[in-house]
Amino acid sequence: MLVPRRAIQGRDAEPFAWVVAGEHVRRKPLTLGRDFGDQVQVTSGLTGDETVVVSERGALRDGQAVVVTGGS
Repeated sequence: MLVPRRAIQGRDAEPFAWVVAGEHVRRKPLTLGRDFGDQVQVTSGLTGDETVVVSERGALRDGQAVVVTGGS
C-alpha cells in the first residue's frame, strides 16, 4: 500500500506511522518498500483499514487523544 511521505516518521532509523485508534493515536512500526516521491510503499505494519495521521514530526506521542478533522 502507498501512504503519503509526510505520514512516515523516523524514516532513517525505525520508520513508523501514527494511526488513529478510537480517540487516540498509536505508533505503528513499518517496513518500507519503494519510494515514489510524495508517496512511500508500506510492505508491513499497516492493514489498510487504519486512519493514518499526517502531522509535523514530534507533534504526537503514543496514546495521545486526538480529534479527526479531515482527510479521506
